[in-house]
This record gives sequence, C-alpha cells and structure tokens, in this order.
Amino acid sequence: MGNSNAVLWWSSLTLSRQFYMLCAVLLMPSIGVLGQWTLFRVEAAVKEDIGNRSSVYFRHFFWDYLPELERSGSFSAATIEAMGQAIAAPAADLNLVAAKIWTPEGRIVFDTDPSLISEQFPVTEGLAEAVGGTVAVEFDNSLGDHSIYPGQKVLAVYVPLRHQAEGPVHAVAELYYDTTSLLAMFQWIRSRTWIIVAVVLAVIALGIHAIVAQGDTVIDRQRLELKEKVERLTQLLDHNQALRLRLQKASSLSAENSEFHLRRIGADLHDGIGQLLTISLLKLDQLFPEGQARSRDYHILHEMLEEAMGEVRAMVSGLSLPHMMEKGLADAIGLVVRKHRHRTSTTVDCMIEPDLKEVGNPVKLAICRMVQEGLNNAYKHAGGKGQSVTVCREGRFVVVTISDEGPGMQPHAVSNEMQQLGLIGLRNRIISLGGNLSVNSVPGEGVTLTGYFPTDV
Repeated sequence: MGNSNAVLWWSSLTLSRQFYMLCAVLLMPSIGVLGQWTLFRVEAAVKEDIGNRSSVYFRHFFWDYLPELERSGSFSAATIEAMGQAIAAPAADLNLVAAKIWTPEGRIVFDTDPSLISEQFPVTEGLAEAVGGTVAVEFDNSLGDHSIYPGQKVLAVYVPLRHQAEGPVHAVAELYYDTTSLLAMFQWIRSRTWIIVAVVLAVIALGIHAIVAQGDTVIDRQRLELKEKVERLTQLLDHNQALRLRLQKASSLSAENSEFHLRRIGADLHDGIGQLLTISLLKLDQLFPEGQARSRDYHILHEMLEEAMGEVRAMVSGLSLPHMMEKGLADAIGLVVRKHRHRTSTTVDCMIEPDLKEVGNPVKLAICRMVQEGLNNAYKHAGGKGQSVTVCREGRFVVVTISDEGPGMQPHAVSNEMQQLGLIGLRNRIISLGGNLSVNSVPGEGVTLTGYFPTDV
C-alpha cells in the first residue's frame, strides 16, 4: 500500500518538479563520488611519482653500499654511521622521516633507529612486493611495531635494490615520508574539485531545466488534449457498445422470427401439401381397388406420390424444432439428439455438463440448429460413424462440440466444405449473436465443429 501511494504521489508531480527531486537526490552524492574519484586519481598519481623518484634517487644512493651487504650479509658500524649521516643531510628537503634497509627474509640491516638493526620481522605485503622487483607505495598510520614515530601518518615507499637492472634483488630500502603537506594538498584538491564539480553540474542542471520546463509545458498541453480525446473515445465506445447490443438484440429477434416462420412453413407443408398428397394416395387406391388389376401407370404414380410424401416429411423435419421454446437447454439438445438417433438408427455419444446455465431463446435455438446440422452432416458424409456431441461452459460461453470419425477433409477444402455442408448460414447466425463457429478436420480422422455461444444475449 505504501509503495502504491508513493507511485501515485510521484506521478502527480509535474515533470519539472520530478526533475528537481531527482537533482536533489542525485546531485549531492554525485558531487561526493566525483570528488572522491578525482582525489583517488590524484593520490595514485602522486604516490606513483614519489615512488619513481625515490626509486631512482635511492638506488644510486645505496649503490656503493650493496657490495658489502652482498659479501657479509650486513653492514659494519662505520658503514651504518656513514649511511645515517648521508641520509640525514637531504632528509629535511625530501620530508624523509625514516629509512630502513631489509634483507629479502625480513631482517633489518640498516635503520635510522639503530636499536632495530639486526631485528627480524614478518615480511609485510609492501616488502614482499618490492622483493619481487616492484616499487610499492602505501599510506601507513605509523611506522609499524618498530616505529619511533607512533601514530604519525606517513607514506611508505619500498624500493628494490639490485646491482643490475634485471638482476636479483639483494635488499629493499623502506623510506618513510612526512605527509603533512601532502595531505594538506589533497584536502585543497578535494575542496576545489567538489566546488568545480558542483558548478559544472549546476550549469548542466540549469540547462536541462530549461529544456525540461519547456517539455513540461508541452506535456501539460498534450495531456489536456489526450484527456479530451479519451473522453470522446469513451463516448464513442459507449455508443458502439450500445449499438452492438442493439444489433445483437435485433439479430436475436430476427433468429427467433426466422424460427417462427420456419415452423409455420413446416406446418403449412405438413397440413397443406402433405394432406393433399395423402388424399391423393387414398383416391388412387379408391380408383384402383386392391382386388382389381393395377396397371404399370398405377404403380409408377403410387411410387411418385409416396416419394413426394417422404420428401415433404424430410423437409418438415428439418424446418421445425418442436417444443424447443418450452424446454431447458439440456433437454432441448437431448431431444434433437434422440430425434436424430431415431431417424437415422445411428449411435450418438452425448455429454452435457450438469447444471448447465440456461440461455435465451435465440441462443438456445442456434445451439439446437448447430446440433441438428452437425449430426445431419456427420450422417451424410461419415455414415454416422463416431458421432458425438459435447456441451460445456467456459466463462461466458457455452461451448458445443460435434465430431465424427469419417474420412475428414483436406485443410484447403475446409472453407469450401462449410458452404457445401450448409454451415455458412449457421456460422453467420452464431457470429451475429456474438459467438463463433470453427471447423477442424484431419484427413482420415473425421471433422470437428466447435461453436461458442454467449450466455448474456
């Protein structure tokens, strides 16, 4: 809930206010990050420069003393005193606090603090790096456990000492520089960097603000225009929805009227032509009694009248759906299936979902017509083999599936076959109600009709 409220609050702000908030959130950390990164690069450059200069200077400084260390593994007292005096002379100019010379094993052979000479200490990371032949530079808060300046922050430089440029490292000079002036310079660089970054970002922010403010104005105008268009579109959609409902209602009434007229036509055929044909057969039998000899013309005429009667009965059976209006959906479908079984003497598997929701008369009539037409086609083209009817509910639709196990159809012939099977009118009726009818067939595996009928019509 809190997150959704925050999103709503943020979206309610104008683009320029959102820009101000982002600037407040992002600029200050950005200034600190950029300043810190700049200081880091400056510190790295200064450390590298100090390390290079120290390496060049003190390699030459200790050059003359290395042969003695290589011969005896240590320096004599006179050599140590001479080295101390030689280092003390330029120490003030170089801000040099202390100096040591280590053997690769971690033993001190020279130190500006004479008490540490010949002491053995663990090899530190910087010392190990220098023993490997690389100048190492690092800040330290003291000179270690062997410091004579405890608590003082110094810059430690480890310089590998060797006779030849590519020769082995015989010793390592560890030099400690006072960082007071260096840290002051870093602080000055940091403050100036933050100021410069802040000014640059402020100038950029002002430039972007001008663009954003203009964009904010355009967006507000477009938002109003979009709101008006959405309102007009909503009105059109409501109007279209009303028209669609009216069209579906008209289609429903039209389908209902069509069924009424079909029943009247069926009744007229049955009561009119059917009665006339029946009377004609009776008159024919009266004219030619059974005991008298009947000519060939009699038999031809009698067969023609009986065939006409059969045609009339078939037409009446196809046109009428008796008693459908008074029955529920499941009972109406069951009646159509039973009539087909009785008329064709074939088997039909009928599965109707229990407690099927009732639908309006137009939808019920369309469903019964689909079952009637589908079973007739299954009998005609598949000989009634594997006929099945399935009715179930899926969301707001009643789904009716009619299938057989006949020879089926080729995929490219499905659309033409629909017209040949007389389903095109049924499909249009279902679509007018807001549903759909599909035909699926695989050669050798029969045909499946699937109809989707809305329940809210």
